[in-house]
This record gives sequence, structure tokens and C-alpha cells, in this order.
Amino acid sequence: MLAYASSLHLATIEDFAPQAVQAKSEGFRATRSILGADSTHRRNDSRLRRPHGGDQNGAQAVGDEFTLLFDPVQGYNLFEAIKVGEVLDENGYVSFEDPLPSTDIEGLIQLRQKLRVPVEVGEFLFSIQGFAEYIRRGAMDIVRLIGDNVGGISGSFRVAQLADAFGMPCTPHNWGQRV
Repeated sequence: MLAYASSLHLATIEDFAPQAVQAKSEGFRATRSILGADSTHRRNDSRLRRPHGGDQNGAQAVGDEFTLLFDPVQGYNLFEAIKVGEVLDENGYVSFEDPLPSTDIEGLIQLRQKLRVPVEVGEFLFSIQGFAEYIRRGAMDIVRLIGDNVGGISGSFRVAQLADAFGMPCTPHNWGQRV
């Protein structure tokens, strides 16, 4: 199981590169950037290129072997998400988490059809029935759950079994911080 570093909610994507380089220096092999709903990243996909250090010490780029995930916290509409997703595809990202509001199931279906980067959805779903509907309709590539939202360990286990039944990865998540 791959553990990854996760940024705080960043104001801009430019803030991600130094954190990615730091995560790599700490021994992580992957990191996820999180841009909050109030961030200034909207509509500027050119800044989602693979991070390259850029600090005063000449830090090395994170490199192609370093795994990158991106979470705009439901911050895009469908057209923005497609544009950003294409850049993620070009730059080898392995996850596009919650790109659209979870309530936009039709948009998530369309987005999945247009991108190679896996679309990861589920933090804002609260029942196994909700997950079943999204899986059945093809609205996610990766099942993401928050244990507290689905009934704790038992609910998480049920959602994970559902994902497994459809051959889908499942990424359990809970609130916390890196220590």
C-alpha cells in the first residue's frame, strides 16, 4: 500500500512544487495537491505541470518516478475539469479527485469518457447505495470514501467490498494530518 504526502489546502498551484520536493526529500514516493474552493487556480491549467523544485538550493525535480495526485475539492465545472484533466493526462498524474461537485453525476460520467487520468470520487457520498449508483452509472474510476461518512469501519468495509466486486480500487480516507 502506497502512502502519500498530502498538501494543505493551497491557494495556488505554484505552492505545490516546494511541498512536492519536500515530500520526496522526506522519503515519500507520491504526493497529492489540494486546492481549496477559494483558491486562485481556476481556469489556469498551464500551472499543473510536473513540479520542478525551483528553490534557491536548486532542488532536483520530483522526477517521473514520483507519483502525483490532484484534488481541486469539487472546484471545477465540466468544461474546466476536461481542460485541466487533459493537462493531468499529459503530465502523468494518477488521480483526479473530486474534480466536479459529487451531485453532478452526469458531468462525472462525461468527464470519465474524455480523460485517461482516473477520476476518484466518493468523499461526499454517504451511503453504500450512493456508491452503488455511481459505480453502476460509470461516474468514477476509483472509489474514495471517508469512514466517518459511511458508518465507520463496518460501512467502510461494505463500500470496499462493493468496489472490489467491480474490480475497482478503493482509497479509504479519514481526517487527520501528517506527523
